[in-house]
Amino acid sequence: MDKEKAEKILELFEHFERLKNTPRTGFTYFGIKHPESVAEHSYMVILITLIMALMLEEKGEKIDIKKALIMAILHEAGEVFIGDLHKMTRRYIGNEKVEQAEEKAAFDLFSLLPDQIKAKLMDIYLEFNRRKSREAVLVSSADKLELLLFVYLLEKWGYSNLGDFFEHSGNLNMIKEPFMRFMVDVLLEKREKKV
Repeated sequence: MDKEKAEKILELFEHFERLKNTPRTGFTYFGIKHPESVAEHSYMVILITLIMALMLEEKGEKIDIKKALIMAILHEAGEVFIGDLHKMTRRYIGNEKVEQAEEKAAFDLFSLLPDQIKAKLMDIYLEFNRRKSREAVLVSSADKLELLLFVYLLEKWGYSNLGDFFEHSGNLNMIKEPFMRFMVDVLLEKREKKV
């Protein structure tokens, strides 16, 4: 590897470091002063993806765990440059425009890598965004399961007026992985007992 490539890869890492300080803005909209960061969220999505993928594999289902983990690691890559936009922002800008901006941001970010790696990561990132493959459905479901789990914990810790997260059909409808949908149903049942 030459010095120029090393510098570009270090630049990519520097950009990703920003996610540690990028708040999940949907929570600030609801008055939570110290929400999780995008990096904290991503870590939990990776962990949920790993555990659920291993459990599905144990049940005999065919799943590319490596690809699923890469998707989970990269699923918020576009937010490195545009930040995390909550649903009210998306309502005015439009989800399609936000997704296009995130894809362009991810492309710019991955352009710091050698062409073959850039192409591979971009393909996996776009596959996640299209949510058509088994792995993309798994990670997309993990993404929403993590959101609802975190909101459940916030309510458990004393925050109120967060029911909108559970009532927003986009959150529940995106959990298309049956095993994770069952997990959400169990979480909702636990929540009903607490609320």
